[in-house]
Amino acid sequence: MLATFSRFTSCFTFSTRHVLQYSRRSVHFNTTHSLACPVARPSCSDPEYHSSLVHSDAQKRTIYALSTPPGKGGVAVTRVSGPEALEVWKRMVRPHISRLQPTPWRLERCQIVHPENPNEVVDDGMSVFFKGELSPQIIVSEFIGMSSAPRSFTTEPTLELHTHSGKALLAALLNALSRLPFLRPAEPGEFTRRAFLSGRLDLTQVEGLADLIDAETEEQRKVAGRGTWVSETVYTINI
Repeated sequence: MLATFSRFTSCFTFSTRHVLQYSRRSVHFNTTHSLACPVARPSCSDPEYHSSLVHSDAQKRTIYALSTPPGKGGVAVTRVSGPEALEVWKRMVRPHISRLQPTPWRLERCQIVHPENPNEVVDDGMSVFFKGELSPQIIVSEFIGMSSAPRSFTTEPTLELHTHSGKALLAALLNALSRLPFLRPAEPGEFTRRAFLSGRLDLTQVEGLADLIDAETEEQRKVAGRGTWVSETVYTINI
């Protein structure tokens, strides 16, 4: 099953890590401290101690990755999924129509800025934010009779950044995302694995989705499509 998840996304995640590595070649670490010069550290009871702790990758629930093939092109899509996706929007997305919160499920034009320097514009593109669950008000007023299943691929809060595609630009964007301490690069197939574990997709749909992406002929596409959408819960309807 894990092989299925990684089959059609490993190349994107590998490229994400490769581009990050490319963007960090100039980073150097200072190793001149000696043991003879101890550094003062805050005590465990100090609030600053807890705020300065760095979470391990296993503790970081919000992930990001390039979701389109790397290279030169008109559009590249970078996906962020997890509980801090909204925080990423607040720190990196500057809508052309100023607002404090994104309008869910609506693609809007924006500037994507560096989280450490809001004056540094990474690209002028578009963004769309998917809420992780439906509120009762939305269900009653807009989607009467519709299932209350979370309306994103992973069922988590999800942010998609639509930018131009180029080696230097993607390196800058992925490097900017890596500066947020609560984010980590997605593992191969992790978005699909989360969709499966949350019940968004069943195993038949996961297999069908992998076959659909790998399809090279019309017949392969038709067969894979039937396997992908055989279940009653079709995530494209609920997005």
